[in-house]
Amino acid sequence: MHFEVIAFLDVHLAELERLRSGLTAARTIERGERLTLAAATVDSARLYAANVQRLLGEEDSRDPEPIADFLPPAWPLDLQLSER
Repeated sequence: MHFEVIAFLDVHLAELERLRSGLTAARTIERGERLTLAAATVDSARLYAANVQRLLGEEDSRDPEPIADFLPPAWPLDLQLSER
């Protein structure tokens, strides 16, 4: 199990680093791009947690809430978090 946990952690950290690069890039960004990248970090953490919980035999039977459900209503309506 140790190898699997480390593998899941490595994938998660690589994904976070990729997303961080997108958040800190010195360039013009699209409307809602930073929000989408920030939400992707949450999705990455959820996936990591679900994978490790499954390894530990503690799988949560509840489906995780989509991150879009937690966004304030002021965010653009055309923001599609699932299209990453």
